[in-house]
Amino acid sequence: MTKEKFKEVIKKIAIAYPRHSIATDKETLDVWYKCLEYMDDMHVDETVIRAIQKCEFPPVIADLCKEYNEIEAAYKSKMHEIHMNFDVGSGGFPYGDDYKKTQQEAYQVFLDLTVGLAEDDIDKAVYYSAQLRSKSRRDFDAMESDPDIRKNFPTYTQYLQKLKDGLKHEP
Repeated sequence: MTKEKFKEVIKKIAIAYPRHSIATDKETLDVWYKCLEYMDDMHVDETVIRAIQKCEFPPVIADLCKEYNEIEAAYKSKMHEIHMNFDVGSGGFPYGDDYKKTQQEAYQVFLDLTVGLAEDDIDKAVYYSAQLRSKSRRDFDAMESDPDIRKNFPTYTQYLQKLKDGLKHEP
């Protein structure tokens, strides 16, 4: 978490609990920041909102860490599901053209194209990636019997780009 984002967190907590004094001395803030700095800015706002909604009193470091870890675990699970829908070489996405990339290279392509997806897009991405996986399997089966289809079969990178494009165009 950036220091700027950390200041926003403290401010939100102070606003949400106006009847409680929130310690703002340097030593206390340094401890809080040291304990929370591992958090990715992408999930911090949701973390604070959830903690505020659940806690009758101002949240402590452990409350924020618990909320963040739950949010992060759910996010990673969904991202893993998306990746598994395009898992090169394990039956998820067929080989061919640039499918000969190593698992690590394929995973890097996946990360490059999906990094920064908005949280609202994650559920759509899971759904859309499953749809593309299904289509790729049908295409791959057809390709087995018709060599002309093989020539026009999209690459792994093109399929991942379709995923991102689909997210941009869906309501």
